[in-house]
Amino acid sequence: MSRSNPKLFLSHVIATRLSRRYRIKVGVPTLVLLDVDGATITCSGKERLVEDPLGDGFPWRPRPVDQVLKDIILVSGRLYEEEHSEAPGGDIRYQDLSADIIRGFYFSAHWCPPCRAFTPQLVDTYKMLRKKDPGFEVIFVSSDR
Repeated sequence: MSRSNPKLFLSHVIATRLSRRYRIKVGVPTLVLLDVDGATITCSGKERLVEDPLGDGFPWRPRPVDQVLKDIILVSGRLYEEEHSEAPGGDIRYQDLSADIIRGFYFSAHWCPPCRAFTPQLVDTYKMLRKKDPGFEVIFVSSDR
């Protein structure tokens, strides 16, 4: 492979499809890594390569969320307390959540108009899904300061 360009190229149509699939921003160099089954390993390959130019951590798989959030204390909100009235009070650690639940991370901010518009819809859907399957939790990740 030449140092200036890879030897394989895709048509513009396919490149556009892949850019949409991996949410690539035009003009930003991006390296997406896929495993042998085509599952995404990382969309941050460029950043990992810059951090690890010798490839010691290749293929740069993200750390499991359980490791990232180990010992993190979650703050229970009003909706959580309403939905979990039987839960004991006090600190809730991420690793103490049941292993049998589907977890969603909702990244939002109160100052964000699209977020303020979507949050009530998420709350309604959350309540409906919890009635069908109590094994669903949403963890709010605030961008507020």
